Amino acid sequence: MQCINKILPVLLVFFNLIACSDQPDAQAYSAAGVSLTIPEHWKFAKDSYYKGNRTISFTTGEFSGATLTIIPEGDADYNSIERSAFVNKRVINILTAGLTESDYKEVRKPISRPPFKGEVVHIAYTSPARGEIEVESYLLMLDKAKIIVIIDTEKVDLPNVLDKIERFLKSISYNSELANFNKDDIH
Repeated sequence: MQCINKILPVLLVFFNLIACSDQPDAQAYSAAGVSLTIPEHWKFAKDSYYKGNRTISFTTGEFSGATLTIIPEGDADYNSIERSAFVNKRVINILTAGLTESDYKEVRKPISRPPFKGEVVHIAYTSPARGEIEVESYLLMLDKAKIIVIIDTEKVDLPNVLDKIERFLKSISYNSELANFNKDDIH
């Protein structure tokens, strides 16, 4: 039985890579229990531990990024964690200091990328020089953890991001037995 428990995570990563092999130049990322496939043009940024939560970040374009926040089942906040709190924090960070409600228009709506359901927040600045941003958020329930995925995309980066989000979400796997967070294991 112990042999199967050790081989199973390796097989899951292998099958994940095969499932995502139709992504040209896709890159695999795996560390401390998290495995996923990063689409072409996306770059690993950091894997860190902050205020009790592990975050893994990627740049998805010149002005855009994706972040996974992992909340393990044993965490004190596990039962109260909601996706909306994370997306609200991200939107506040995007809307820089000094802006008033007349400086932008914010529209929120549900989004579905089967089997995932989330929310998209579209932010359009009244100044054309500032452009537009879309923030997608999802809550994944995987092997004794909640994973909040936030993807913020500037309008200029949308072509390299939007059509890759569903495959990216499907590629995410988590193995709580391998999730011993050790700073030496993180890049």
